[in-house]
Amino acid sequence: MPELRTSIKSAIKNKELRDIVSLIFLQGVNYIMPVLVLPYLITVIGAEGFGIYSFALSVCQYLILIVDFGFNLSATKQIAIHKGNKEKVSEIFSHTVYAKLFLMIISLIIAFALSLIPNFAIYREAIFVMFGMVIGHTLLYVFLFQGLDEIRWVSFFTAIAKFMVLPLTFIFVKGPEDLYVAVFLQGFVSVVAAIISLIMIGVKKWVRLVRFSFSGMWNAIKDAFPIFLSSAATSIYAVCFVLILGYFATADVVGQYSASERIMRVLVFFIFTPIMQVFYPKVSRIARTNKIESENLYRKILYGVICLMSLICIGIYILSYIIVPLAGDDYMGTESIMRIMCLTPIFIGTGGVIGQIYILALSDNKYKKYFTKTYIMAAIVAIISIFIFIPTLKAQGAAIALLITEVFVMCSFLYYKRKINKLGAR
Repeated sequence: MPELRTSIKSAIKNKELRDIVSLIFLQGVNYIMPVLVLPYLITVIGAEGFGIYSFALSVCQYLILIVDFGFNLSATKQIAIHKGNKEKVSEIFSHTVYAKLFLMIISLIIAFALSLIPNFAIYREAIFVMFGMVIGHTLLYVFLFQGLDEIRWVSFFTAIAKFMVLPLTFIFVKGPEDLYVAVFLQGFVSVVAAIISLIMIGVKKWVRLVRFSFSGMWNAIKDAFPIFLSSAATSIYAVCFVLILGYFATADVVGQYSASERIMRVLVFFIFTPIMQVFYPKVSRIARTNKIESENLYRKILYGVICLMSLICIGIYILSYIIVPLAGDDYMGTESIMRIMCLTPIFIGTGGVIGQIYILALSDNKYKKYFTKTYIMAAIVAIISIFIFIPTLKAQGAAIALLITEVFVMCSFLYYKRKINKLGAR
């Protein structure tokens, strides 16, 4: 019993464990709030209004992909490495800030170009009203908090913003005529979170803004470009499953697949994202001075994630037996999709740890190309698998194609890991 108490106290004092637990809790808060608001919106603003709302949200999410550009991995690593050097951290921070502002202007131009397309005219106002979401993400410097091992604050700020802003939907959105109020509130969440984070950065005085340098900004963009390509490729193949399934199947079948995939991804990233946010900068920093310690930590993370993903696999399989009684007969057939998909978390988790921790955090920057190549090839594998399985197997075929794609990602990262070892990369 004394040994047990000692181990519990040690675990409580462990900063990484505390950060992971707090991030998982805050992730739960951040997932719950939109889940509470969306059913209300669907009912109150009507099908057409919700369609406009959803389209604007999708556009802004893709513009956020441009603004973030992979800085949450590239800049995070550099800040973690130079954590004790305020001048160097300020330099990295400033160049990344200028790069994000430049990319926000590019995003605004893209939004304007989309608004000029005649078929998108109905969405024009909603896109610009919700553009606050893109502005908020531009000013929410996740890479700084993550690199300084303060990432839990970002989830905390986001949770506060959602508690402050999203409940206003129930007060001010009463009918279809309030559509743009709902759109504004959705975008304003990110702005509030960014304002709170900027106040904290100012109070803590972690960094100062250095003079603009075009070469510095360009180097920040160039450094993050391989990661951006992989993120873009991931988004492309993730979207293709639903789009192509929608061409070959009815809307209810698309709904069954989307529900299954969303359940799986929420469970996976609810656990996986906090772990990566806590350990990615730590491994990046340790790898600079102690190769053996960083590799040992990598192995512990890998084994831990595999165990947690295995539990999620079991949970999804059990859930497949009760999903129809819970959700109703409209979701008849979802159970078979979930049973196919239940193995996917293991491959997502394993591939994610090898790719982000080993290839990006542990290895030299010149080997980032393997991270990018993997996801570009994965996009090709996904599209080929989609056209083989979806036309005949519909939603089950999409689930098989998704599983094949994630298996490919994991195997590709394993291959490149061994290649890096043979080359003596680090």
